Amino acid sequence: MTKKCVCSKPVPNFDGTCVTCNKLLDWDNTQLVEPQLENTIAEDDIPAPAVPKISTRPAQRIDLPTQLGSAANEVVRFSKIFKSIGDTLNVLNYIFIGVMVLALILVAASDSASGMVFFGGILFILLVWVISWIQTALLRGLASFFLMRGLRELKDLQVK
Repeated sequence: MTKKCVCSKPVPNFDGTCVTCNKLLDWDNTQLVEPQLENTIAEDDIPAPAVPKISTRPAQRIDLPTQLGSAANEVVRFSKIFKSIGDTLNVLNYIFIGVMVLALILVAASDSASGMVFFGGILFILLVWVISWIQTALLRGLASFFLMRGLRELKDLQVK
């Protein structure tokens, strides 16, 4: 058996107990509470919620044309990087092909190599040359793509 509240003026809690004596309320006794007393006690018991502070610093304006211009300049810079990588790779490929041709001539000059070795060497050199040419073309294509995109964006920004 639970004990009922016997206070003369019980103050109801959120769970159906009396704030004063912490016993279960008899709903007939809660009618005796004066509204003024209930509001006073309820306001004292409830802590004020913490209101978050809103920062008062001004919002930074985004200068879109300036950001777009710097992005376009960076794209042009990437095109220059890819172009320099392609040029360097092209020079290295020609050096490698030259060394391979020289080695093939030296092997052919020594009479110990057969015609199949010489023919296989020529095919290998041509295969490496084609692969390196495709690789360089792809890098230069990327450079051109970035350059065209960057210059188009810069031209569009200057027109506006």
